[in-house]
Amino acid sequence: MTERLTPYYLAVDDIALVEVNFSERFGEAVETKQIAEQEAKRAGFMAIKAAKEAEARVNLARGEAEAQGLIQATLNNELLKKQTIEKWDGKLPLVVGSNTNKVLELELDNL
Repeated sequence: MTERLTPYYLAVDDIALVEVNFSERFGEAVETKQIAEQEAKRAGFMAIKAAKEAEARVNLARGEAEAQGLIQATLNNELLKKQTIEKWDGKLPLVVGSNTNKVLELELDNL
């Protein structure tokens, strides 16, 4: 604008566009572009979210594996006997079958 008005000895300091009309195709193109940009951002966010969730699952699995390793390392017959006694409700199990009329025999020494 400045170059075109210089021969007429006019200087342009500022330009304000009051009413601008674009074609319908141009408006659709701008909208399509913005939608594509939003979808790209969303896809990027979803990829980051999936990676973080996968990392969390791996860390959880590692923690569970370590916990199971610690349990296995400290597990022994005495501990199992103690846990069996602590969880016992005082009732003897009843075994019912075609040839069985008696209560299951339990020997605490063999636990």
